Amino acid sequence: MKALIIGKTGQVALSLQHVLPQYGFKVHLLGRPELDLLNLESLPELVAKITPNIIINAAAYTAVEKAEDEQELAFSINSSAPEMLAKICTQLNIPLIHYSTDYVFDGTKLEPYVETDMVNPLNVYGASKLNGETNIVAHLQKHVILRTSWVCSTNGMNFMNTMLKLGQTRNELNVVEDQFGAPTFAHDIAQATAKITLQLLEFPENMAKYGIYHLANAGETNWAQFARSIFANANLNVKVTGIPAAQYPTRAKRPQNSRLNCEKSQQMFGIEMPTWQEALKRDMNTQ
Repeated sequence: MKALIIGKTGQVALSLQHVLPQYGFKVHLLGRPELDLLNLESLPELVAKITPNIIINAAAYTAVEKAEDEQELAFSINSSAPEMLAKICTQLNIPLIHYSTDYVFDGTKLEPYVETDMVNPLNVYGASKLNGETNIVAHLQKHVILRTSWVCSTNGMNFMNTMLKLGQTRNELNVVEDQFGAPTFAHDIAQATAKITLQLLEFPENMAKYGIYHLANAGETNWAQFARSIFANANLNVKVTGIPAAQYPTRAKRPQNSRLNCEKSQQMFGIEMPTWQEALKRDMNTQ
């Protein structure tokens, strides 16, 4: 079985490259320099040469703050590219797995979000990801869109690595404590993706399995508590003072509630994600 991963160096893409072969997949990669997501003319030909059984889109524009100034770029990568992939998958009659975000919601709901809740992104990044979802649904029936939250790993730019870097030189930090969600680790996203991929290819005409799903590590926390857990696992003596988001202004507004209800993915695919605390400890111990 051949799985084509769009993207090479992102957190989830790197984890997929490690995990998918363990499930019997031959992994093919498309990313820079051979693929420029701002120039998609070559994409159909590149995919045709690989003849994949499934495409997994792990490429995304994720610079939430920069997106406020680079709206065209964000929409090109997060919306236009997924649309092209959906059209290609329709032509080839193969599934597409695509990653989306909790940022499609405005965070005003008091309970964890379910897949059918009203979307209302607060920033350009969230709007571009939502538009990508819409384009995929419009052009491809065999899609699985996985909305996830607070993605982190030992690789790349993410909150965990930022805290670890700051913890080397600072002994006190102010961190937002009134935004809630679940840190979700790239390794667990990749493991879940592999299990989903196997089921999609084993039952290719079971249309009930396609659609939008939420996927996050179990449990919930806030950014300040997450930072404290990171420092505790790294044996760094850093005092974290929780502050309201209003005291840490950013250009891009963030949802206060990023909690995702993941029961649908559990029931449909049997996905049991570890708690974010377990995942944090595992990743910190493997650095």
